[in-house]
Amino acid sequence: MTFGFVNNPDKNLSAKIQDYGETSGLDFCMTYFRHILACNNFHADTFLPFEIAGRTVAWVRPEFALKLAEYSSVFRLEASRIGFNDSLCDFQQRSQAVAAVSQDMLQNGTVSRLHGELYPVTTG
Repeated sequence: MTFGFVNNPDKNLSAKIQDYGETSGLDFCMTYFRHILACNNFHADTFLPFEIAGRTVAWVRPEFALKLAEYSSVFRLEASRIGFNDSLCDFQQRSQAVAAVSQDMLQNGTVSRLHGELYPVTTG
């Protein structure tokens, strides 16, 4: 099966699909489509907004927000949102605090692994 993607410079897409172990291009497309549907199945009422300086930058499950709230020197949990403690007011302080919390959560089993994907959190 051949796919035609607009502006796709990769002429070996069919070979790449086979590399993923799919039996056909259609299987690949349907699997990908199911993944997109799952990713777009967001229900805000099942999450709390994570805010920095009054702006929502992420969404957190309430159960995980309770775990974060155990680190009250770092996180502040309110009825309808979670965010950083007001004493952490810049990128460096927040980054160091999150790194320490992440290590502690790894050691106590709250999280099973750290992905090592460090990047700045922005609103745009």
